[in-house]
Amino acid sequence: MLLIPIINIPNQSLTLQVDNNQYDLVIHATQDNADGTSGIMAIDVSINNVTILSGIRAVSFFPLIPYDYLVNGNFIFITQNFEYPDWRKFGITQNMFYVSNDELEAINNGTFTA
Repeated sequence: MLLIPIINIPNQSLTLQVDNNQYDLVIHATQDNADGTSGIMAIDVSINNVTILSGIRAVSFFPLIPYDYLVNGNFIFITQNFEYPDWRKFGITQNMFYVSNDELEAINNGTFTA
């Protein structure tokens, strides 16, 4: 697994070269709650300059790319207490990881070791 360098700002974009693919990620806060907590974090994903997801809601412990036929690896948010991703906690108690196809297969088979 590869730790993705997200920082605690509400809107950011990243370009990553991983497993012979270029991933362009745009992470943005689409709404904040009146009490100052994050409402919804959304993400756009392009692989090799082809947009495959636009405005998908970020959730924790669930693959970002939900369709197997689009997966060449995947991304996952790991958060404390299964909280929804909140930009204020990025890099503190919430992180994003890239998981390769081999790692995904090992996870699915129950043979993954960190």
